[in-house]
Amino acid sequence: MQLVLSRHPDHPEHVDYYLTTDLAAAPEEVVEYYLNRWPIEDTFRWVKQHLGGEQPQAWCSGAPARAAALSLLTYSLTWLWFLPRRRATTGYRTTPWYPGKQRASFKDALAALRSCLWRDQNNRMSGTASGRRKILKLMLQALAIAA
Repeated sequence: MQLVLSRHPDHPEHVDYYLTTDLAAAPEEVVEYYLNRWPIEDTFRWVKQHLGGEQPQAWCSGAPARAAALSLLTYSLTWLWFLPRRRATTGYRTTPWYPGKQRASFKDALAALRSCLWRDQNNRMSGTASGRRKILKLMLQALAIAA
């Protein structure tokens, strides 16, 4: 096994440790492997936590695999829907406890999608009174963030 230690130039007191069984890999490659793997792990975490990818409720033998594939597809489609809209506006609400937020998370994208779907559905079912729309807009934003 090969142990690789990595320090950031701005924070030399913090050390990251990486273990690998590839003895021919250069230390830079080992760190790069980890950095390339991180977005994949992040995707799996969001799919499991927010789309129910780890808890399929199914009776037939192939259903869990299909449920996982559907969760990953939903994740991808949510980002594909959100990214063009995010460029037009901030795409997510900044919160008082995180004023320096620079990037939207999957939870922000999912909240924006839910809000849009709920708003469209509710607009079809209700009248056009402006007071109701204001209250509804606030309610939908709160629900989308909380969901």
